[in-house]
Amino acid sequence: MLLASACTQAQSPFNELVVFGDSLSDSGQFPDAGGPIHPTLGVPASGLRFTNRLDGNGSMTDLVGVQRFSQQLGLGYLAASTPYLPSPVTGYPAGTNYAVGGYTSAQIKASITDADGSTVYNPAAGPAKIRDGYLAEFGTAKASTLYYVNGGGNDVLAISNPTDPTNATKIITAANTLVEGITALDSAGAKYIMVSNLPDVGSTPAGIGSGAQPLWSPLSALYNTTLLAGLKDSAANIIGVDARGLVAEIMTNPSQYGFINDATALAATCYDGSGGSCFENPVYGINQANNRDPSKLLFNDGVHPTAAAQQIIADYMFSLVQAPQEVGLLPVLGASLLDASQAQLRQQMQSNLASKRASEGQFQVFARGSAVETGIRNNYLDADAESNNALLGIQYSLSDLLSIGLGFASDSGDLGFDDSASSYDASSQSITLFTGYTSGAHWFNASIGYGEQDYSDLNRVVPLGITARTETGKTKGDSLTLAAEYGYSISPHSNWDYGPKVEFVHREINVDGYDEASGLTTSLRFGDQKHTSTSADVGFFVHWRAAGDALVVTSEWGIRSELKGEDYGVTMASQTLDLNAYELPGYSQDKGQSWHGNLTASYFLTPSAAITASWASESGDNKTDLLGLGVSYNF
Repeated sequence: MLLASACTQAQSPFNELVVFGDSLSDSGQFPDAGGPIHPTLGVPASGLRFTNRLDGNGSMTDLVGVQRFSQQLGLGYLAASTPYLPSPVTGYPAGTNYAVGGYTSAQIKASITDADGSTVYNPAAGPAKIRDGYLAEFGTAKASTLYYVNGGGNDVLAISNPTDPTNATKIITAANTLVEGITALDSAGAKYIMVSNLPDVGSTPAGIGSGAQPLWSPLSALYNTTLLAGLKDSAANIIGVDARGLVAEIMTNPSQYGFINDATALAATCYDGSGGSCFENPVYGINQANNRDPSKLLFNDGVHPTAAAQQIIADYMFSLVQAPQEVGLLPVLGASLLDASQAQLRQQMQSNLASKRASEGQFQVFARGSAVETGIRNNYLDADAESNNALLGIQYSLSDLLSIGLGFASDSGDLGFDDSASSYDASSQSITLFTGYTSGAHWFNASIGYGEQDYSDLNRVVPLGITARTETGKTKGDSLTLAAEYGYSISPHSNWDYGPKVEFVHREINVDGYDEASGLTTSLRFGDQKHTSTSADVGFFVHWRAAGDALVVTSEWGIRSELKGEDYGVTMASQTLDLNAYELPGYSQDKGQSWHGNLTASYFLTPSAAITASWASESGDNKTDLLGLGVSYNF
């Protein structure tokens, strides 16, 4: 049940996760001889993962980080690509995780590019299992797939002579070889490639216990420097994972993540010292029957993380994918503020049209307020926006047929998420010039509006195992709205009018880029965003006057179509890795139709003064409900 479970998440922007790497990512290529035995076949019942066992000696090994990441993406169990154990034993067919324990950078590259490049060999398990490398087998990479690559650890661990003058050359060659494999994925069509740097191999129980730390730590740093330089020179869209930096941050305050509050012991001891590669923790180690607890320790053995650390890495990786889906909705939040005030303005114009009280040389002042709820059903991440809106306007009748006016709106709102504790607040100030014209059965309304938005309180919550980190930021933006509405009254009556109407709205929302404040590994730099929308609306209107024209009711119903329907990406960059900016999917704009309707009732307390109540709703990919109140005065 544990292996089959998956976190409940919104739909992933990717349809597949393909992994290349070493033991840090291996999801079970080798049989787990130390785990449970299959009850009927007499062979190991599962593949070996290089992390702690679920319940002490003899139990299964837990999931590694990329498997947890796959579940968070909603892609299910990430199975090994070339496993010794067949699917009748494991319950899973050969999968898309090409990572193999013990692989060097050259072998990782071969698993990407070479015929027979994915080779898994364990003499105790029988003949080698061989499969073509990914590109050798499939020919091309998929733009809708997320690729993940890690490596370098075994290249560093293979170096034991500190006086060998070729050590640096070996590490530089290894890093450049991994870059070649990543570049091959890019050239074959991969659009999204996630690459992890190498943790400090020297600052592990194996490095500290063996005395190799002075050799392995600088070689690990050299590998990373070479890797990042090669990736920066490539044209690939690289999503950098700063695993080295994240481990260093954990070490500064380990108790925050549930680990023992002793960074020295945390780096020098492990959960399972049975392999002889590390000193087993005397309190929480696997042989401490009463206290054994791998979640208190960072390392399972000499170099491999425990499941608790694997979860932190998975959460961090998932945050890099989820961040643009959240921040990519900032223009949508800005648009929701504008739409509310624009809807109120159009309803006021309809009320004025229906009341037939305008006369040449007359002014009208009006004020309206509304509360709006918007459910944003993005393909990638669902959210809810709530806003409060205030509109103040003045209109002047140039003649009985033509009027012009100005509207001033102040709006504020917040954005929250169904699957996240993140929250984003915004406010907007806008001015709109509008005009209305009637001629017999024809009427025409038009407006142009400009606004400035302040996204002053942006809080992106990043879960990291048992804790969470909040990345904060702020930015600004601006907007432009153009609208035109035409209607034809089929059969004007003394107290009601009705007929068809059409409307076109064009909207541009710009949000400036910004840097999150912490500067830690989870902190990102976001680029500018621009969303555009051009929609057409075909519908029906009704104007009704009653109680001696003291009561004026208007209603509009229609179907709105987005004429562009774009998928928007977000450009972003790590603040701790020297890599180029990259792009990930953000917001998927509505590509279908939505229905909408509104109802406004105005009651004239005197021939000049009226109070108004309004309701509006729209339902498509996004669901919006508005309730408003207002007053107006003609003079």
